[in-house]
Amino acid sequence: MTFPDTSNTRFSSYLEVAAVVLEHLDVFLEFLDHIKDLKGSGALNNLEENCRRGLRDPPTRTEL
Repeated sequence: MTFPDTSNTRFSSYLEVAAVVLEHLDVFLEFLDHIKDLKGSGALNNLEENCRRGLRDPPTRTEL
């Protein structure tokens, strides 16, 4: 899978990224869990945790 390139001047590029994230949502969530498991602290940093919460939140996914 190749992640789409994003550009601030090509607004549709964000749509392509959103489609990939939603299509492979389970893969992205598994990846975040894998990152958490690899860390010595066993915890995600704020950015990673916010991404995970957003991907699990139905209203956020609806907006995406």
